[in-house]
Amino acid sequence: MTRLIASQEVGNMLNTWNLAIQKGDLSAAIEMQDDIDKAIESMEENQDILLYYQLLSFRIKLKIQNIRRNLDKPFFQRNAPDEKEEKTNKLMSYYFYFYNGIYHDYLQDYDKALSYFRIAEKKLAYVDDEIEKAEFHYKLAVLFYDLKMTFLSKYHAQIASDTFNAHETYVKRQINCRLLHALNLIDQFKYDDASDLFNEAEGMIKKIDDNHLIIHLYYNMGFLESKKGNYSDAAELYRRILSYREIEKNDLLKLRCLYELSRVGILTQSKEAIEVIDHGYSLSEQVNHEIFKVKFKLLKELVYDVTESQLNNINTLCLELEEKRVWVDLEEILVDVAKYLERRGLLQQSLDYYKRALRASQYVGKGVN
Repeated sequence: MTRLIASQEVGNMLNTWNLAIQKGDLSAAIEMQDDIDKAIESMEENQDILLYYQLLSFRIKLKIQNIRRNLDKPFFQRNAPDEKEEKTNKLMSYYFYFYNGIYHDYLQDYDKALSYFRIAEKKLAYVDDEIEKAEFHYKLAVLFYDLKMTFLSKYHAQIASDTFNAHETYVKRQINCRLLHALNLIDQFKYDDASDLFNEAEGMIKKIDDNHLIIHLYYNMGFLESKKGNYSDAAELYRRILSYREIEKNDLLKLRCLYELSRVGILTQSKEAIEVIDHGYSLSEQVNHEIFKVKFKLLKELVYDVTESQLNNINTLCLELEEKRVWVDLEEILVDVAKYLERRGLLQQSLDYYKRALRASQYVGKGVN
């Protein structure tokens, strides 16, 4: 008969696992997971430990942005915890709203993401751990960055950064905050300041030799080079990212990288553009990411010569993004369409898309209803 493992023993394993996830030590956390999964299967019955395990399992998926399995309903999206007087229940209620916020940010469903974060913020008093509070502010800063609400993003990122900087063992989270600060600087057109922060972060990453962080750094550096119009340098950085095996465990970053490499390929009329677009669309189907599916379809329309049916397809896809209220993506891709039409001498149609991009920009940075 197989010996049942004491739930307290598994609880200690989960605490060690949580600490690795908190510190952003994803390599160690991923290595621990197999042993923990096996321990859970052989554990004596304990619903609290099982809930803790389920929470951390989803937490690490969110950390590495790989949610291709069980994407429809993560376990705590199904029903909110019954919030009784016990502090454990109140804490689980906080996590329910916090992680749903992160999950919907991943899906680019920003209305729901911000709604969940707002509820979670009201429950932050139930969290005693200052690192967990810093994590909340960091994730909220990421959402505000995605919404192009730059000053709010910088405000919450600074709160998180101050906490992480006070703890020497949280170097990886300190790096994450620097990368986010740099992205906000790019949105303010402070390219030299952003580059300085990237260089500082690169020095920190080399000291700890972390490939998970280096691919994030290279993506952000590629984004900066693209904004500066250095498309060949940007493309080289995106290709470098795709050569790392760690990118295969990060669906969202891989999608973003393929998308930006596709955009650069179209602008430079690269022969690889169609292949990269097809790769990106295939991945977006595998992970069921609706926004990226539409975006890759749109990019493919911009590869070929203009036809009447193509113009209709472009308009239909842009309307679909408008219905999904992804204004940041729309502002960017409408400009891509306008430039494409302008290069082909369709100046009136190009002007119409520039006007649509201007309208989309009026929603950017103003939050959601």
